[in-house]
This record gives sequence, structure tokens and C-alpha cells, in this order.
Amino acid sequence: APLVEQRWPGYEVIFPALRRQLGSGYASIFSSRFHQHLMAELGGQIRLGVEVSAVEPQRVQLLGGQSLEAGAVIDGRGVRRSAQLALGFQKFLGQELRLQQPHGLQVPII
Repeated sequence: APLVEQRWPGYEVIFPALRRQLGSGYASIFSSRFHQHLMAELGGQIRLGVEVSAVEPQRVQLLGGQSLEAGAVIDGRGVRRSAQLALGFQKFLGQELRLQQPHGLQVPII
């Protein structure tokens, strides 16, 4: 909740041969607010611009030699092929537009 900039009761998906209205709700989080919230909550625990030399299930080795341990490590550096795991992901690009007149839409379109 503290990250959400805007909420809608649903959203619409539009493809060339399909158009559907979904009532499951939709929320928008701006990256700047996400960053501000994480920095405020985690402060000194966040490391930015640090190079990693090795990632293990419960340990990260930094390029400078320092080792960080945790109950679990999630490698968020990007997708890599794995014979043990089939991966899939979605990315969304949100655009904020300033219009001369109201658009009349009640929910976002994806």
C-alpha cells in the first residue's frame, strides 16, 4: 500500500483478435516511489553499484572480497538459462501522458 500511486477496480487487455475487461483490480507503482520507499525502509542495508563475483543460495561474494550471508539470496541480475528451472517473466512499460482533454477511460489498458 505505501508504494501504490494509483488503484483501479479493473483493467482491460487488448490484442489484435481479443479484447477483455478484467475486474481483478490493478495498481500502479512508480519506480521513483519504489526506490524512495526501499531506501527509507532498508537504508544502510542497500548496496548500489557493487559488483558481485559469486552468488550462492545463502551467500553473496562481492568483487572486493567481502562476503554477505542471508537466509536466502535472490539473484536479480537478470535471467540466465538453467536446466533445472524453466523461467518466464513479464515487463511492463507505463507511460504518463498529459492530454489537452480528458480521455474518458475508467480503467487502464494493457
